[in-house]
Amino acid sequence: MINFNAITKKSNFYISTPINDYILSLINIDIVNINHISDNKYNLLIKINEKDDINKLEDIESLIQSIVLENNKTWFVNNMSDQDIINKYTPCFNSQNNILSIIIHLDYNPKLDGFKDINDLMDNCYNNNNLKNISIKLIGIYIKNNNFYIRWLLRSLEKIDYINENLNEVFEDKYNILENMINKRLEILNNEKEKLSEIYKSKNFERLSESFYLILDKT
Repeated sequence: MINFNAITKKSNFYISTPINDYILSLINIDIVNINHISDNKYNLLIKINEKDDINKLEDIESLIQSIVLENNKTWFVNNMSDQDIINKYTPCFNSQNNILSIIIHLDYNPKLDGFKDINDLMDNCYNNNNLKNISIKLIGIYIKNNNFYIRWLLRSLEKIDYINENLNEVFEDKYNILENMINKRLEILNNEKEKLSEIYKSKNFERLSESFYLILDKT
């Protein structure tokens, strides 16, 4: 379930943002097209290939419509029927062809793993000799020009080349990297836990206060 804030008015639209960041990871996607919109902003179209990911996106599209229906009278004063409201929804995910629209905004520093920069991505993104995974963030519900829709922002795009490579080896490598990252994180947290235990035993409130935000930053 995704919970949303009350809508706020911008210059020419309204927006309701998620209360908590909502991140979605999609695997084995194909890039269909990239269009330069303005300055550091691009529109990325991807094809979703995994059934689980398709189901997630369809559920989110349905959820967004339900949220707008539930909040319409609170957000706006009108007498529109439920069907009138649904008719004004513009899907971000096309369930007919499984195409999803995503915003790439370079000011938000998306991670392009396997590509040098946005130009390299645009030149080489259509190569099918690799596996592409993606992580996206839900920006919010937009209400503009009597329509409503959602927008996704690219957080990371990962390319895994598998020409002349064993996919099992690639999988093992990725697993080992992630496992090592987690183990290092656990080691840091265990050290902090031991320090905290010592502070507790000493009943040193001053040390506890000094450590409070330092520990929060590491958890």
